[in-house]
Amino acid sequence: MYTSPSLSLLGPGSLLFLLFTCLTLTRPAVGDLHTHVGTGHHGSSEAEGEDGGSFNVEEALFGSDSDFDNGKMTKEQRKEKLLGLAHKYDTNINTVIEMDELVHWITASLKEITDQEAAAFLDELDDNKDKKVDFSEMLKHMHDTTVEEFEKFDASGKDEETITDYRVMVVEKKRFEIGDLDKDGFLNVTEIVAFFDPYDFPYMYDVETERAIVGLDKDYNGKLSLLEFVGGETEEGSTSAHADQEAEFKILDTDHDGQLSLKESVGWALLHTSEQLAVEEAKAIMSKADRNGDNALNIKELLRGEEVFFKSGVMNYGHTVKDEL
Repeated sequence: MYTSPSLSLLGPGSLLFLLFTCLTLTRPAVGDLHTHVGTGHHGSSEAEGEDGGSFNVEEALFGSDSDFDNGKMTKEQRKEKLLGLAHKYDTNINTVIEMDELVHWITASLKEITDQEAAAFLDELDDNKDKKVDFSEMLKHMHDTTVEEFEKFDASGKDEETITDYRVMVVEKKRFEIGDLDKDGFLNVTEIVAFFDPYDFPYMYDVETERAIVGLDKDYNGKLSLLEFVGGETEEGSTSAHADQEAEFKILDTDHDGQLSLKESVGWALLHTSEQLAVEEAKAIMSKADRNGDNALNIKELLRGEEVFFKSGVMNYGHTVKDEL
């Protein structure tokens, strides 16, 4: 049988729901660097960035920590942790956090979050708990089908949705095989990271772009027309959102042939790398906390911004610095 992924695993809050939201349903506008944290990572405290986008301060600076997540830390403990982190990332030891140090701090935090979420994603798929997943486990949980059903699929008489679901699975198999670096037929805890969050892994770019295209490619030519790109509504039926999509399409269509090839679609299908995102996050945080305008954060500014940094009580960096605090 070929159906959408099971509702139990795709319910709000589940890791698979977040994965499908990030990788399947959400497509960033050209230049939108804030979508990655907002959809790919957990958290709810957001602030306005320089360009009007939103970012999650706790995720960007503090990663994931169960004590902070459960609200067990006092205000003084939060301040101590913040200062401990500042000391860790003040690499030139000049008592302020400069822009490049803040970018390094955020990049490390985002990597920790991604690694933890990918490991939890693997655990959710891993039925026999052998710390790795094969393609059959992935098909079962992500598409509610078996390898045998997948391999014997016959498109004759099937509706468009069923055929599209099958085509998505074909690309998922390619993603799995490319992600399986040691070619042992499994994705382990290291390999699963690139499958879960491919944006820092260039070897995943082409197949991830193909996966993004396949669900919209109604004529099965491996490209996207304007009509396919905007979801089947243009001109008279356009809304302001569609108008924005049409403008984005024209930017992406660099050879002006009216279709987006795989190469032209990469910038649309893939969110930006953690380092690129960290730069935008750092600019947004600096704009909120840098009171004296020196493009650096001193101790007073860090402590004054403590309520902003910890406002929601959702995220903390934690694991990599516990022994240092």
